[in-house]
Amino acid sequence: MLDLVPGSYKDLSDDIMKFLVDGMLREVTVLYVDSIRKAILDYILMEEDERMRLGIMTTFDGVVMYGESRSRKVHLNYDFRALRSDVN
Repeated sequence: MLDLVPGSYKDLSDDIMKFLVDGMLREVTVLYVDSIRKAILDYILMEEDERMRLGIMTTFDGVVMYGESRSRKVHLNYDFRALRSDVN
């Protein structure tokens, strides 16, 4: 991932560049850990026995397995392309 970040910019000092890269790496780590925690919790809550064992009587939304849900497409009542002059 660090290979994608340029080593330096002409408008930024090395200290500022290091600070920005460190902040981005910290944010990526936090988001990764949060997504792992959520995935584990979603997996556990898939089973009703586990929900009861943990004392969770209801959940707001059921856990949807990949590919099981229907697409939530927005259906327009008009042709949006007709509103743009540059699209024929």
